[in-house]
Amino acid sequence: EEEKWWNKETVAMVTGANRGIGLEIVRQLACKGITVVLTCRNEQQGLAAAQALVEGGLHNVHFHILDVQSSESVSNLAQWLHNKFGGLDILINNAGVIGQDMNWEIMREKGLDMRQLLFYGTSNETAVYDFERTRTCIDINYYGTKRVVRGLLPLLRKSSNGRRPRIVNVSSLHGLLKLMPNPLLQKQLSDMDNVTEDFLDSMLMEFLEDVKRNTKVEEKERK
Repeated sequence: EEEKWWNKETVAMVTGANRGIGLEIVRQLACKGITVVLTCRNEQQGLAAAQALVEGGLHNVHFHILDVQSSESVSNLAQWLHNKFGGLDILINNAGVIGQDMNWEIMREKGLDMRQLLFYGTSNETAVYDFERTRTCIDINYYGTKRVVRGLLPLLRKSSNGRRPRIVNVSSLHGLLKLMPNPLLQKQLSDMDNVTEDFLDSMLMEFLEDVKRNTKVEEKERK
């Protein structure tokens, strides 16, 4: 049986929660009696999603706008959380976007579908990269997550029974290291003792330059 460490005073926050997985996370947490703050960058959609849950009987759901690409937006949310709840117990980073498109013609020719890509990964034949889209993806999925964590870290608190706060990062099967087309990067990213924030920042900047130059990932060697 699941050990219940939370109560009605427990406060959770979910990013990118106006639909899909994020919205369901909000619903599931609220059903357990946890106070949940639903956040997203589109105020109209976020308010509608939260209102639908409240009208469905989940009166412990609240909404606040959050654009993870904006440090000011994160700061405003942190101040609101502090004023309204005094702190935060659970932070769930769910906001994310896709950074590439697919070459559907090639996929049809090869008889591939999205389910197969989840298990075998993409290649330069099936993946289509656009620089601006890729840059936005990195700014939301990686830097956006860091902005939120750093901005809300001072609010994270121990629960009333002494349990530590929780940070949960939602990812995708597309992020599995075994699906990366570059074996050297697979090895480097698997070495958790030596993967640093500076290394990740440098790798992502290099990746953006590769996209800009249309460098093939499979052929690239990283020093």
